[in-house]
Amino acid sequence: MPTEVVEDYLDQIYLMEQNGLKVISARLAERMHTAVPTVTETLRRMVREDLIAVNERKEVRLTVRGRDVAESLVRRHALSERLLTDILGLSWVEAHAEAHKFEHIISPKVEARLMALLGNPDTCPHGNPIPGTGSMAQPRGTALSQVDRPGRYHIVRVLEDAESNVDLMAYIEQRNLKPGTGVRLLEHVPFEGPTLIEVEDDGEQHSLGRAVADAIFVTPDSPDGRSLDER
Repeated sequence: MPTEVVEDYLDQIYLMEQNGLKVISARLAERMHTAVPTVTETLRRMVREDLIAVNERKEVRLTVRGRDVAESLVRRHALSERLLTDILGLSWVEAHAEAHKFEHIISPKVEARLMALLGNPDTCPHGNPIPGTGSMAQPRGTALSQVDRPGRYHIVRVLEDAESNVDLMAYIEQRNLKPGTGVRLLEHVPFEGPTLIEVEDDGEQHSLGRAVADAIFVTPDSPDGRSLDER
């Protein structure tokens, strides 16, 4: 079995691949908050264990075995977050930190029981697909910062990479900018200004900085008020 450190590397490589990023040692070092030589040595070990392959351009990709392990890890993390938020009522920030501990120790038997207890969810609390549940292979929606037409939208997910940013996730959660929430895009203020939105549930208006607008993904609402993903 891979160690917790190796599992953490697999998790980051998986997320980078899902987001279309080239996986190289320098980027991994930034994400793992460690030195490049340490990353290089860990990657050598992962190659020996048939978890990753490295091409002539020093780009890393998951092997079939590595992807299976990574998807299992991501699935266990997502189920842990669901348990902690849906059942125990923890905040997003608290749940993410605690789920990181749980994901390394959950057995297949416990994972199956969690799936049943939680009603077989196919997304994590932030709306991202849970691998191995029949969820959409590719994440849904468009970043709010990239939507160019004012109107009604439906939040479908919060970017996976944002989940480790405690302050950002707390900001999003406190303003109820969660999957399932309807918002009205009012304006992108010119010259790199904020994105102005109105939350339909409470009528609150918010001025969102670029980091927040980049992290929130939406789909346009249909005329009957439902997300197009729900039709």
